[in-house]
Amino acid sequence: MNLRSLTQLVPDPEKFLSHPPEQAEVWHMPAEPLTTLLTLSDLDRLLADGLPRGHGFRMVKDGKDIEPQRFTWADHHVETAFQHATRAAGVAQELRDGATIILNNLQRIWRPIGDLCRRLSFETGHHIYAFAFLTPPGSKGLNYHVDFDSAFLVQLAGSKRWQVHEPVYPGPLQHQTDSPWTTSPAIAAEWERIQQSPPAVDTVLRPGDVLWVPRGWIHRGFTTDELSLHLCLPFALVTPYWLVGHIAARLDEFASVRRELPWGLARDRQRLAGVIDDVIAELVDILPRMDRTALADQVTTALRRDFHEPVRTPVTSVLGSRIDLDTPVVMVAEAAPCGPEPQPDGAVRFTMRDTTLTLRGVPARVTAARWAMDSPDPWRARDLLGDGLTETTAITLVTELLHTGLARHHLG
Repeated sequence: MNLRSLTQLVPDPEKFLSHPPEQAEVWHMPAEPLTTLLTLSDLDRLLADGLPRGHGFRMVKDGKDIEPQRFTWADHHVETAFQHATRAAGVAQELRDGATIILNNLQRIWRPIGDLCRRLSFETGHHIYAFAFLTPPGSKGLNYHVDFDSAFLVQLAGSKRWQVHEPVYPGPLQHQTDSPWTTSPAIAAEWERIQQSPPAVDTVLRPGDVLWVPRGWIHRGFTTDELSLHLCLPFALVTPYWLVGHIAARLDEFASVRRELPWGLARDRQRLAGVIDDVIAELVDILPRMDRTALADQVTTALRRDFHEPVRTPVTSVLGSRIDLDTPVVMVAEAAPCGPEPQPDGAVRFTMRDTTLTLRGVPARVTAARWAMDSPDPWRARDLLGDGLTETTAITLVTELLHTGLARHHLG
C-alpha cells in the first residue's frame, strides 16, 4: 500500500501505523500540500454559497455557541428553504467580535479534504472525518476539553498555541467526554491538580505543523497575535465496549434471554441480585455458542458503513463522452478500502459503502491486480488487451469501474 497521504502528516508513517503514539506529539511537516487543503479564500467561497447550517456550521466564543440567528438568514427576509444558510454579513460581524468558525463534516462539502479523508481511511483502516476551525487573532474557541477520538490537528494558516495535559480519565467513551473530570470527587480533584501543573505539551503550531492528540488527553487552543485556521482529523473510535454492543444485539437469537423476568424486582434488591447472577451465568453459557461467522459479518458491515463512499461523476460517466480504448483513467483503491473479496463461486466482489461490484474471470483478475498496484498513474482500456480481454470487454470493464467509482477519469 502506498501511504502517500499519511506521509504528508507524520515523518514515519509505517511506525505510526504499527504503534500509534500513546502520548501527544508534534511533527513539523512541509507546509505544502497541507496548506492547500483549505485556504481563507476557500472559506469565503463556501460562505458565499450560503453554507447550510445543516452541514455543521457553528460559531463559538469563549467556549459557548453563538445563536444561529446572528449569522444565518433566520431572522431576515429570504426564501424559506434558505433561512438556515449562512449570512456573510453576520459571519463577518461575529469574526470581528472574536468568534470562532467551526465547520463540521468538512469532508462532505469540500472535495480536497474529502479526498484526503478517503485516502487516510484507506491507509489506516479507520473511518476519518474532518473539522475546520478559524479563530481571529487573540481569541480562543473551545475551553479545555477531551475528545473520545484520537486526532491530528493540522495547522493550515496563521498560528495557534496549544496546551495539552495528560488524561485524568483514561480511555473515555463518547458519553463520557463532556466533563469526565466531574464524574467523581477523585477525578475532579485530580483535574484541579493538573490545572496547576505544566502541560505535557505547550507549543505554537504554524503552517504544516501537526499535533497528535490521543483520545482522553485534555487540550485547549488559543490564537497568538495572528489568526489561526486549522484542520482536525479524528479517528473514529472502535473499542471492546463498542464490540460488546454488537454481541448483545445477537443475543435475541437465544430464547432464554427473551423470557420475561420476575415482577417486582425493583422492590426486592436481594431477589434482583439473584436474577443478575442467573443472567450472567446464562451469558457465560450462551457466548461460546454464538455464531462467530454471523457476528463477524455483522461487525464488518457496521465498520464498512462508516467509510466514505467513492467520488462519482454520474452525469459525465453516464451521459458524457463515450469511453474508448484510449480514454485515460486512474484506479481508486480507496473506493473499496477492504479490497477484492473472493466469493465461493469464484467471483470477486468489491464492496463500497453504498454498493458492490462483482466481477468474474479475466475482468476480476485484472481489476484485482490494478487495485493491488495502488498507483496514481493513468492507464487505458487498451492496456488490458494483453491480459486476455477483447476491445469490447475492456471498454465495458473500464466503463463499469468509472460508474462505481473504482476508477476516475485522468484529467492530466
